[in-house]
Amino acid sequence: KPGGFFSTFVVRVDGPAEASLAMLRDTLQSMDRQVPIFGAKTMQDRLTGELARPHFYRTAVLCFAAIAFLLAALGIYSVVAYTVAQRTHDLGVRLALGTTPSDLRRTLLRQGLQTIVLAAIPGAAGALLAGRYLHSLVEGAQPATPTAQAAALLFIAATAATAIWVATRPISRLDITDVLRAD
Repeated sequence: KPGGFFSTFVVRVDGPAEASLAMLRDTLQSMDRQVPIFGAKTMQDRLTGELARPHFYRTAVLCFAAIAFLLAALGIYSVVAYTVAQRTHDLGVRLALGTTPSDLRRTLLRQGLQTIVLAAIPGAAGALLAGRYLHSLVEGAQPATPTAQAAALLFIAATAATAIWVATRPISRLDITDVLRAD
């Protein structure tokens, strides 16, 4: 009966399944030449096809996360480097008054990390809400666990600390006399 129904056959074979596909097609055609045979695939091919889209989505999300991470690190570095360049005179005066470059860098690191922590609080709350919303939209999506959020926050803090430390490196090369003469 044309357009009536579709039948699916699952056959278990010994040895490589790809080699048996042609023989199985021929066997089915020998029973009835009117029966169209299409979509003959191995179970591995079917599984690969079914899992390809979730794998692509995971890869895309991972790529976007890596780009976001690099942009965040670059942004933190740029802002701190700009701030250090703008505050060169102030930093030079502090060095002239006896502050060591490493103490000055630690102070800037502490101030920068305080800003990161203050920004992370609403960011974590937003991520928690977005995770719950995503969980309601996408089947199988799981909201982030507190452990995963804490790990992400520590990772961001470590990245920020590294970016701040690298951006404040020019402080150790400041020539105090040149800085003070500029004004």
